[in-house]
Amino acid sequence: IRLRAGQSTPHPWINVISGKDFGFHVSAEGAAYTWGANSRDYQLSPWSNDTVVNQPGEGLYIRDLESGDVLSPFACLSSDPAAIFEARHQPGRSSFSTLSGGLHLDLDLTVAGADPVRVSRLQLRNEGISTRRLRIFHYSELVLGNNKARSGSFVTARFDDALDILCATNHYSLDYNGRIAFMGASEPLTSFTASRGEFIGRNGSMRVPDALRGDAVLSRSADPSGDPCLAIACDVTLAPGETREILFYLGDTPEAGLPEVVERCRGMDFARLVEATDHDWSQFLGTLQVETPDSAMDRMVNTWLPYQNLGCRIRARAAFYQASGAFGFRDQLQDTAALLLHDSSLARAQLINAASRQFVEGDVQHWWLPATGA
Repeated sequence: IRLRAGQSTPHPWINVISGKDFGFHVSAEGAAYTWGANSRDYQLSPWSNDTVVNQPGEGLYIRDLESGDVLSPFACLSSDPAAIFEARHQPGRSSFSTLSGGLHLDLDLTVAGADPVRVSRLQLRNEGISTRRLRIFHYSELVLGNNKARSGSFVTARFDDALDILCATNHYSLDYNGRIAFMGASEPLTSFTASRGEFIGRNGSMRVPDALRGDAVLSRSADPSGDPCLAIACDVTLAPGETREILFYLGDTPEAGLPEVVERCRGMDFARLVEATDHDWSQFLGTLQVETPDSAMDRMVNTWLPYQNLGCRIRARAAFYQASGAFGFRDQLQDTAALLLHDSSLARAQLINAASRQFVEGDVQHWWLPATGA
């Protein structure tokens, strides 16, 4: 999909990218939503299903420290009328690219294998004839629950100097109080804030946050002030023709496992991660392939329908129109039946899962959340 700044598709065109207990979805315009543990009950960033505005709760920005210009790889966050933004969705990852303000921006998003982390690889190439001094901001509004109006005032944050990450938790969550949300980068962080009020500002917006005006230095404060976010910044210098790669991490993990998860992120080879992701999906989807006179139907049957079934319906149980996080007695039995030829163990696991919700009288619990049974 190719868009200009501020343009959108007629309806949001999203990719649902999910591991077992962590995932996100992202639209062609770049509006993303991320969850940990459960897509309904423990949303990291806000879930929105507004088909008109599709307001993003996350962002990535590049500020030129000489000119003051602010760039983004996302159409929904850019004010550059000359740029064309290309979005590509494929199994397990999404990519965004543009040439804006003399910089070529490529962004790839995926889940870090079995780890509950979204990895964003930003590749910057200086197409100009002068050196560029840049400050890159990675931002996510925080929920850490299923309703920010209820959870926002309970979120606390801290900066971990040893790990060079900004962390947040909701100690008042009944089911997820032992989890830590975190944000970091492969470059040393120059500044950060946990306050959405500071980053967006009184007169700012997601497209033009107040924190990116003027000198654009975040306060290095971990006080959410009742309106939490994770926002970090790092500086890079690009010579003419030079390309740089920066990885950004947004994750959620039990507190005891935080150092190990961050250490694996630091040692990550992104190219190998992409290769492994592509291989896993190729193995799963390649089990059943059809060839008919209708190539569009082939593409749906061979790739998109089974991919969306497993990633969205079985793993994530969330999309643009609903973030339930729950199992439906009928729903996932139908979904796994459709994948019997791909992986029959999915159906067996769901039969056992559903049987646990059937009563001796024969009736069943229609809909339930894992772990709690609510």
